[in-house]
Amino acid sequence: MEIHQKIEELVAKSGQSLRQTAIGAGLNYSTLHNAIDKKRKISFEDIAAIADYFSVPIKHFDKLRTSQENSNLASTATAEALLNSALKSIETAKQTISKEIYDISLEAFLDWWYANSGRLENFEAIANRVDIFHPPDSEANVINPASVGSSSLAAICFEIEHQDQLARTLDGFTPQLNIELVRAHHRAHQEGEPVISHPSLNETLLNGKTFQQQYRRVLAPIFKDDGTTMIVNFSQFMSVPKL
Repeated sequence: MEIHQKIEELVAKSGQSLRQTAIGAGLNYSTLHNAIDKKRKISFEDIAAIADYFSVPIKHFDKLRTSQENSNLASTATAEALLNSALKSIETAKQTISKEIYDISLEAFLDWWYANSGRLENFEAIANRVDIFHPPDSEANVINPASVGSSSLAAICFEIEHQDQLARTLDGFTPQLNIELVRAHHRAHQEGEPVISHPSLNETLLNGKTFQQQYRRVLAPIFKDDGTTMIVNFSQFMSVPKL
């Protein structure tokens, strides 16, 4: 497979357009377009930028950069190996994420909620897969996270570890999306039972990456021992996510 085909495959597997890739990787669009459409040569630095944009490792990068910094590697076996490694890394990442976000099914979450009527009994069985929020005030324009599960969809795909990072991520979303989130949390709080929906996100994250995916979301009230009501978010992809 030629080098331009490898790049095209890498872009295709990401689920993004060629222009989105060029912008995200900091490349000239015509350079990337010509490399794929017209089979023009592309520099090692541009190849490295593409791999870096998709967060895939490039082994021996420093060594290659030192020895061939001014060389065009478009037709070399080294460049081929780099992109093959990048493609393999994407597949590995997909498998890892898929395993992490499907380890608890929607049915298992709903079974837990109804078995306990929303009380935090046997919560440890699902705690790592859900995020918890304070119920939104009537004047709120953004939802307020209280905790983030270590393997929740937000933790994995937004690359966050605690509620402060999630709060900053939400602050960066568009006002319209935040209004929709507040309304959805209000609905779950008012109805007093799980509410299932299939929203879509197309937002820029704190790390500069674009998250674009439809997913399945369950918002449900949970009741603490002291009588406090919180909102729990259980979300999962409906298919293996695009990276």
